[in-house]
Amino acid sequence: MNRPVSRRSVLSGAARAGLILGTGTLAAACGQGGTASKAGPPIKAKIDGDLSIFNWAQYMNPDVIKGFEKTYGVKVHQTFFDNDEAMLAKLAAGVPFDFVVPSGGNYIPRLAAANLLTPIPHAELKNFGQVLPFFHNPFYDRGARYSLPYAAGTTGIAWRTDKVGGMTGSWNDLWNHPKAKGKIFLLDELADTLGMSLIRLGYNINSTAPDQVNAAADALLKLKPMLAGFSTNDITNLDGGQAWIEHAWSGDVYVALTSAKNPHLYQYQTCEEGVPTWADTMAIPRNAQHPGTALKFIDYLLDPEVSAMNATWVGYPSGTTAGTAAFNKLVKDFPWLQITESMLDTGEWSKPLLGAGLTLWDEAWTKVKAG
Repeated sequence: MNRPVSRRSVLSGAARAGLILGTGTLAAACGQGGTASKAGPPIKAKIDGDLSIFNWAQYMNPDVIKGFEKTYGVKVHQTFFDNDEAMLAKLAAGVPFDFVVPSGGNYIPRLAAANLLTPIPHAELKNFGQVLPFFHNPFYDRGARYSLPYAAGTTGIAWRTDKVGGMTGSWNDLWNHPKAKGKIFLLDELADTLGMSLIRLGYNINSTAPDQVNAAADALLKLKPMLAGFSTNDITNLDGGQAWIEHAWSGDVYVALTSAKNPHLYQYQTCEEGVPTWADTMAIPRNAQHPGTALKFIDYLLDPEVSAMNATWVGYPSGTTAGTAAFNKLVKDFPWLQITESMLDTGEWSKPLLGAGLTLWDEAWTKVKAG
């Protein structure tokens, strides 16, 4: 099986600000108090043309695409984006895609507020019952009106068991291993890393209280002399031996295990102070030329067999009963990578930052990186 490159590891520094807040007129449209997308005529799950997908690269099992084409006699055309900001800009510009995979917590609310999404009629989906209850009413899309889950994951700490001992299940483990100096990496991503530091100090992951955000930044500055650096290449850092302790995304740890000569040298923990949790979603853009085919495709992806096939290829549970079970079975030898619905319920979810809060976070992150 060809392993996909984790889609989260491609996030670039240039996109970082955009991952917190959209730019230009879209940002203005999606500010505080933005209105929801205006309801149009309900779409029907029927083939009305070929399918145009806008997705992260290497983030869907090719056999899923082939199976849909064969089953419904259509062609699937794929276009890829490198970050959510690029996706958002294309949709805002009116580029017509039929199916898109946005990050849930930060982007579905803004896309809906800017009237860029089509409501999804659940009654048209034969496999809607496969969707885990959490995703029936997620905080970022009440009633799952505009989105359904595609993949979900956590952020925690991975480490080399032959190099590091005494891990305690706490975020303090990043600070409390002086013998690993020069072999510790933090994610080069504002929301994950500053958010993690806030959680460690007992604060909300989305805090915009200046004293709390600055305290989180100061804690990262104290850790900085111990670091090898900030990096989103957590797979490479683990596989190449540069990292003994790695602030990491769960799916990237899974990908690293699949290529490791001895995967049992690696372990991963979520942390007791709080578990940053995220989800990617399936949505139908407002300008979709073939929304009926897109709805059929969503139903196809929710099918138990297809969902399981895609989840085990992508390396993340899919937010469905069958897909989550298949993924958890896949990592049965590494139970610390498994995702449960209770983790979704209790996870720490990043939410959009706006105005003064965004400025505060940007300034704090700049201080950390420059210090």
